[in-house]
Amino acid sequence: MFPGVSSPRTPGPGTRRGPLVGIGPSSTPRASRRGLSLGSAVSSPVLFSPVGRRSSMSSRGTPTRIFSHHSISESVNYDVRMFGSSLPVKIMEALTLAEVDDQLSVHIDEGGWACLVCKEKLLIWKIAVSPVTKLSVCKELQLPPSDFHWSADLVALSYAASSSDVHSVQAVAVMVATKEGSIRYWPSLAREDTYSETCVDLGGEKMCRFLTAVQGGSFILSSVGSQLIRLIPESSGKIHQHALPQGQGMLSGIGRRVSSLFGILSPTSDLMLASVLWDRGRSSFYTLTSSNISKWELDDFSEKQAHSWDMHRALKESITDAIWGSESNYEAIKEGVNIQYLDLKQNCDGLLVLAAAWHLGDSPCLIYYSLITVEDNGNQMSDTVTVEVTQYNPPFQSEDLITCRLMVPNFSSQMTYLFMENAVFVCSTGTGKFSLPQEKIVFDTQGDGILGAGSCGGVPILFSRNSGLVSVTPRENVSLLAEDLEESLAYSVGGRGNESMVFETTTKNETVAHEDKTKLLKAAFLQYCRKDLGRAQMMADELFSSQTDLDSDSELDKAVTQISVDLVDDYPASDPRWAESVPQEAPGLSNTSLIILHQLEDKMKAHCLLVDFLHQVSIDTGLKGGPGILAQ
Repeated sequence: MFPGVSSPRTPGPGTRRGPLVGIGPSSTPRASRRGLSLGSAVSSPVLFSPVGRRSSMSSRGTPTRIFSHHSISESVNYDVRMFGSSLPVKIMEALTLAEVDDQLSVHIDEGGWACLVCKEKLLIWKIAVSPVTKLSVCKELQLPPSDFHWSADLVALSYAASSSDVHSVQAVAVMVATKEGSIRYWPSLAREDTYSETCVDLGGEKMCRFLTAVQGGSFILSSVGSQLIRLIPESSGKIHQHALPQGQGMLSGIGRRVSSLFGILSPTSDLMLASVLWDRGRSSFYTLTSSNISKWELDDFSEKQAHSWDMHRALKESITDAIWGSESNYEAIKEGVNIQYLDLKQNCDGLLVLAAAWHLGDSPCLIYYSLITVEDNGNQMSDTVTVEVTQYNPPFQSEDLITCRLMVPNFSSQMTYLFMENAVFVCSTGTGKFSLPQEKIVFDTQGDGILGAGSCGGVPILFSRNSGLVSVTPRENVSLLAEDLEESLAYSVGGRGNESMVFETTTKNETVAHEDKTKLLKAAFLQYCRKDLGRAQMMADELFSSQTDLDSDSELDKAVTQISVDLVDDYPASDPRWAESVPQEAPGLSNTSLIILHQLEDKMKAHCLLVDFLHQVSIDTGLKGGPGILAQ
């Protein structure tokens, strides 16, 4: 449904990133760029073959336990597996009886619970694995009446602060809302029949968009028009409500024209809410709209708006430059660029904004999904941001069909997941030293689709309509090298998976030619990049330890230098702009090479790995300057 199409205008859509400094009303610096075509990874056949649950429904027996190591399907770089126990019977029945066009949705809570919204029913079950977990803890709640479809975005779970076990049924409180603003609250999931109700009047025709559990067992209801209502339940069952203050930062009270000079916006009625974020550690609540990021600081009963950042003005040119900055008609192009902000998350580097950009004048017109990292310094946003343009660039069809969302399963990691109705795209924020390969995994077999996503214990989890809870995690032997460069090295040695055979065959000879030594050192380097340090060490020891004379040192220096030269001189054959420059029999690493916009950064990364490899296997080349070869 989302094939990757390479634009003839750019040499393969891909990642272009760079730190941007001095962002302000008069300064929007140009971003550095890099790019890599997904090639076969995007347009590959279905990588995921889900196992449907409907066939198991006839027995209606107690589900048997399925451990997370049971593999459903494997992509090129990631394991797609069942997560936790099999689904409770009530969940499987709901999925089986649902019509194809029923709008089902799932909320996966990091506290170890999952919620399925199916018509007027809310099914909540425990997914966290623990020694005391009952096999099928599943509760069914009745949703408030509504004239619209119910949504898992309007379901929130809160956990009793006094409870020592946040996973227990007694400790879980549940609040749900309809799009019209009807509220229903269960103080304890253990008592399904005990709940209280209220109604929020949003005025006009604004719909409710998100419901979020926040400080002190309270909740915040957010509307499409960015209205925010704090809902605070009492033990008596009454639910207090009040609107969050708008424009009460340190520059409140001054005019909008003046405040905009400082990147602070007063509320306007035309701001469309895209996402919300609750930072439990700092007790801060963020909203992402079509033009800004706003922040509130909360305690148990009150809120204070800290700041509102004019994000769109600060980031539009930076995102545009990262994608189209090398075009000769860039000044004309940037006037027609469209940008939509889709989601807001956070990790150890700061806030993460998912944005989509496209230009209708492109042929073909593609959607460039970007990840923007910006740090919140407390009272204001940092002047330094990083723009990472991912390799997921589907064709543009309609602005209404841009529904991609972001998942960050581990706060300490730069790994991110973009998910939409029928696919998930694994990538990174671009702020770490190394990045795992980017890859699209498809869920488009008949009747399948992604109903929701979240994390539990740092594990990324999707809910597939056919397969239930599914984890998508990196394979243990995934290489630290970029995918194309990994393939280039492997083919130059003898083909993927043949490195060890080539090594064993060549080292049987008493005399090893210089070309073979280079090839064998590449093979050892590949093992290191695949995190098999033991194998890399063994190969390096066997290759060089038996020869200790000066000629051996010279051969080693030549082999290391040749690998570096091959990395630098590898021709980007898949970039049509290099077609006339590539000789008929170009020396180097690969049959498939790096796209030009990506190659400099990935080659620098490869050289860093090469130097680390030489240190790890205790090879002293005697070369001066180390990785300075690339700089020259």
